[in-house]
Amino acid sequence: RTQEVPSGPRGNDLFKYNLRLWLLVSLCDSPSAWLHRDSYVDLAAVAFTPAPEPAGHITNLLRGDQTRGRGVFQRHWQSSDFAAYLRHVHGGRDVYHESILPQAREVVRAVMRALAAPPSSLLEAGSGRLRRLGLDLLVDEDFTVWLIEFNVLRNEYGLKAPSGPGGDVKRRLAQ
Repeated sequence: RTQEVPSGPRGNDLFKYNLRLWLLVSLCDSPSAWLHRDSYVDLAAVAFTPAPEPAGHITNLLRGDQTRGRGVFQRHWQSSDFAAYLRHVHGGRDVYHESILPQAREVVRAVMRALAAPPSSLLEAGSGRLRRLGLDLLVDEDFTVWLIEFNVLRNEYGLKAPSGPGGDVKRRLAQ
């Protein structure tokens, strides 16, 4: 599904987007997770159309590298800017903190409960160290939150950003 998200001067294009949250997780006998305060929204590279154009439908593609065939830079909004935008559009109602974020936290809780249930290879002996995870969520037009994927962030994967304006938001959040 899509939601109206301004893209520039016109501000009336429909874009699909996903919400990226970062977690610090302890995978021990009783898994725990801490949600980073800062996150971002990743908009699809082009406005949504019914045409089978991946750049308008898939929001978390790697983009911005002309040499590898990804010619459109990523478009990120800080979650605080996204929350302010939603408040503005919805007459002061804080949709992000009242609806989206609580559902995202419930997704995290459900995954942590699943990790605690056998068999779980992630809870083997010695795995109690902290790990960084990236959580990609889809938010539909009714503000229902859907899990896309969890990413294990290794060797700074998921925290790097392309050079130039396409990576500015991500670099600021990762500092």
